[in-house]
Amino acid sequence: MGIVARLFFVILTNFEAAMLAGFLISNSLFFVSLMIFYKLSEKIFKDKKLALLSSVFFAFWPGSLFYSCVYSESLFMTLALGAFYFLEKGKAKKSTLLGFLAAVTRSNGFLVAIPFLYQGLKKKKLSVIIQLVIFSLPYLLFTLFGYFSTGVFPVREIAVNQYWGKQDFLLVQLTQIEQGYALLFFIEFCLILLPFTYLFLSKELLVNVFSLGLKGDRKDAKYYGYSLIQLVIVLFYSIIRNIHRYAIPMLPLYWVFAILWNKKPTLGVISLVLMTSLLSIGTILFSTWRFYW
Repeated sequence: MGIVARLFFVILTNFEAAMLAGFLISNSLFFVSLMIFYKLSEKIFKDKKLALLSSVFFAFWPGSLFYSCVYSESLFMTLALGAFYFLEKGKAKKSTLLGFLAAVTRSNGFLVAIPFLYQGLKKKKLSVIIQLVIFSLPYLLFTLFGYFSTGVFPVREIAVNQYWGKQDFLLVQLTQIEQGYALLFFIEFCLILLPFTYLFLSKELLVNVFSLGLKGDRKDAKYYGYSLIQLVIVLFYSIIRNIHRYAIPMLPLYWVFAILWNKKPTLGVISLVLMTSLLSIGTILFSTWRFYW
C-alpha cells in the first residue's frame, strides 16, 4: 500500500493515497483470486461449467464485499488459493511458499496447513512435517514478537479477549441481538451449514468423504476438512457480525451451490438471488457503519 500510494501523493493526502492504494490492491487481487479459484475448481472436478458456477457463488457470497475493502481478505485468498492450486498440481515448493505467505497474512492463516496435512497422510510423505512447521512459523514468530514487545503471552489471544471479549456460542449470540440482525445472520449461518447438510442428505457421511479422499477417490475431501475447522471457529470463536468473513475460505460452500444449480437450476437461481440480496444488504450496513463488520 505504501509503494502504490506514492503514485497519488501529488493529488491526495497521505491517508487518502494509502486508502486508494489499498482499495486498488484489494480489488485487483480479488480478480486474481477469482481466476485461481476457477482453475482450482476445474482441476478438482474436471468440469468447466461447475467451475464457472462455483466462481459465480464465490464472487457473490455475502462476505465478498470485503474483497473491495482495505482488508486482508483478497490478499489472503489469493495466496491460499494459489497454495491449494499448486498443491493439486504437485508443485511442492510453490505451494509451500504461497501457504507460508498466506499464514503471514492472517493470524489464523496457518490453518491452510490442513489440506497439506491431509495430502501428506494420503501419500505418506514425511515432508508434510516440514510444511506444517513452515506454516506455523508466522504465528509463532508473531507471538514471540508480541511477548518481547509487550511482555504479554500469547499476545493475540489476550488482546482479543480484552478488546472483543470472550464470545458465546454462536446460537446464543443470535438471541442477544435485534430481531432484524438475528434473521440476517441466521440465514447466513444456514448457508454456511449447506456443504455439510448436503453431505448428510446425499448419504455421503463426512467419515466416508475423508476415507475416500485418503484413498484418492475425492480430491475435494481435504477442503471439507479445512472447512470443518472453519465451521468450529464460526460456532465457538467468532463474533456473529463476522461470520460471513470467517466463512469466505470454506471452498465447498461454493462448490455445493454449483452442484445444487446443476441438479436443480431453479433452486440454484433462488440461492444466487438470496446470496446477492444478502450481499447488497450487508454492503449498505457496512458502508453506513452498522452492525456488519
